[in-house]
Amino acid sequence: MIKAQELRIGNIFQNAIVNGFNNETIFYYNTDASGKMVRSYEIKISELVPITLTAEILSKCDQYYLDKIKGLFPTMVFKDSRLCFQVNNSWYSKEYVHEFQNLYFIITGEELILNPASYRLS
Repeated sequence: MIKAQELRIGNIFQNAIVNGFNNETIFYYNTDASGKMVRSYEIKISELVPITLTAEILSKCDQYYLDKIKGLFPTMVFKDSRLCFQVNNSWYSKEYVHEFQNLYFIITGEELILNPASYRLS
């Protein structure tokens, strides 16, 4: 189960992109093809559906982010549906997109921008 303290604005899930949240609810919106907000929603955090992190999803990042990720984690492999990477001779892993977005922010101080149009929100 996802906890509020695991969330950041901009986290992408199968059924929402986080625009704001409190301890139980996130607030999000849908956009049209031009990026204009068309409707806002609320959903319980317990109803969020995480997106499994894959090589295909990482490949959808802008080249700037790809280069930065490769520089931060030169040794990366996907194993058992998890992205595994080495930092200072220790191995770590992340399973979901929002976890990797949060890690990237902690290390760089920048948001990892993924194109929301690449994901289908239900």
